[in-house]
Amino acid sequence: MLLSAEQKNNEEIKNQLVNLWCEVFSDSEEYVRLILPFLPFFDCYAVFEKEEIVSAMYLLPSEIKIGEKLYKGRYLYAAATKEKSRKNGYMSLLINEAIDTLKDKADFISLVPANDGLYSYYARFGFESAMYNYVTKLTCDGECNLSDVKALKAEEVNTLRKNCFSCAHHFTDKTMEYALDCYRFFGSEFLERMGKAFLYAEDENTVYEGLFESSEREKYLSFLKETFKGETEVISAFRLNEASEKTRCGMVKAFNSALQNEKEIYMNHTLM
Repeated sequence: MLLSAEQKNNEEIKNQLVNLWCEVFSDSEEYVRLILPFLPFFDCYAVFEKEEIVSAMYLLPSEIKIGEKLYKGRYLYAAATKEKSRKNGYMSLLINEAIDTLKDKADFISLVPANDGLYSYYARFGFESAMYNYVTKLTCDGECNLSDVKALKAEEVNTLRKNCFSCAHHFTDKTMEYALDCYRFFGSEFLERMGKAFLYAEDENTVYEGLFESSEREKYLSFLKETFKGETEVISAFRLNEASEKTRCGMVKAFNSALQNEKEIYMNHTLM
């Protein structure tokens, strides 16, 4: 069932949602509770056994931009069922309810399966592999001095992304605000340096996204090598060199016919 605004504001229900998430994904309570201030803006579906929540998932506002056209949809997130209540079809029930609810209200539902084995599971509901990115490993010789960077706000990130990528998945400002909270929790940040923005995780020495267009590939490579130090993994919308590996990164169930033939949608920073 789709939780009402009153239910999402109920402390007992919020605590149950947190406990379910922690039990299934083994995330810390501190991290999981980051979503609670955003519940009024997100859809939450849940199955109760008596008064206990045993299965739940969230649908976060998202968008897909194709050319100059912006399609409105939802990003399916943190789908979880307690171990004791699995094999009862609860998650199928929730996904089908969400599809029935949104098919006349949204252009799509997107998601990123937690592992490759789940692609076939979501395909049963009409989701198709439609999103990708490129992964490149580089040896950089910069100083990795990020003292001159600026941390970006959600709306700044979204404005830059939409100006940069012509065929890509985006979060709305409120969803991006939540995403930035999650990234910061794990030590990542969307930063701007020398007029260019990137999402960077220092501990992993990973550049999850740089806001450069494919026509600027050489500039992007120079920027990376001058900015970072050592072995650096870069995830991008285009091939950086011959060793770049194209990877599938997510699925889309399109309700709008204009999206149904789109199989090359860039997807990068994710919430899983």
